[in-house]
Amino acid sequence: MAFRKNRRTVMAAAAVCSLLMLSGCAAAPMGEHSELSFQFFGSHSSYYSDFTAETEDGGYMIQGTANLGSDTENGIVRMSAEEEQTATVEGALNGKKGSIRLVYTAADGTETVIAECEDASYEAFDTSLKVTEEESVLKLSGNGDYEVCDFEIFIVGDGIRYNLGKGGNGLTELPELPELSELPELPELPELPELSELPELPELPDMPDDPIVNNWPESIECVADGLNAEPYRFELVIDAPVTLSLSCVTAEGRLRIQIKDSDEKILFDEKNIDMEDFEIPIDTPDTCTVSVWAEQYYGKFEIKPDSVSR
Repeated sequence: MAFRKNRRTVMAAAAVCSLLMLSGCAAAPMGEHSELSFQFFGSHSSYYSDFTAETEDGGYMIQGTANLGSDTENGIVRMSAEEEQTATVEGALNGKKGSIRLVYTAADGTETVIAECEDASYEAFDTSLKVTEEESVLKLSGNGDYEVCDFEIFIVGDGIRYNLGKGGNGLTELPELPELSELPELPELPELPELSELPELPELPDMPDDPIVNNWPESIECVADGLNAEPYRFELVIDAPVTLSLSCVTAEGRLRIQIKDSDEKILFDEKNIDMEDFEIPIDTPDTCTVSVWAEQYYGKFEIKPDSVSR
């Protein structure tokens, strides 16, 4: 998309030789947007990639790629103001797969379709919206058929507060783990060092739209560039008792990983992961579920069987 040119580029630095290789799905061809990969991992949750949100030119710019999975809708940004304001909203949707609508849900529940795009279609928009003390939300809505689109939204208005993620009219609760909303606000992250100060990394291959690459049972890896997930889920088939090795590098954003067995018992749950390595013993053969929560996450992680338990 080329609606505006001034966008910040954040370069994620990831050190450590094989980091958590979540990204499997055997590289689906470009343009197919990995419907197969969703089914392969058993994941039904939506996520964003190449996501940025920042103050720019007197307004608020949000842009990225949305993968709705089997979800029928997903909130992008919540808005409120101390007094009722009129906000100008302009931008574009660039459809890649399926039918997707950009919808504004006002505080009273009234919904307005701002733009709609079909396969391989481009839809620009320029409209005005009322923002009040009660939260309203801009969201993407689909049919649950694994829709994909690029989006760019520029909002201009006085005294408007912005919050990313789901919200408004019953969308504020996160699935399964509402305690996640109780996390304290993180302090502002320091400036990243110049790339010249980081250890040299081997050149990485081009990644498919899906951030997860699956080479299980050897490894699963994720290389993320602005990933948002609420959560992203996939399964690990464990054929024998084993100790899993989980390695993570976070360059920017927040990352949480949880692993449950088939009886919903929590085997691992770590929040705000930085640059860390973990060992997770699995005592019996099982099919474990991995859940990943990410908020504008730049970095890399890898899961692999480290040793066979005796």
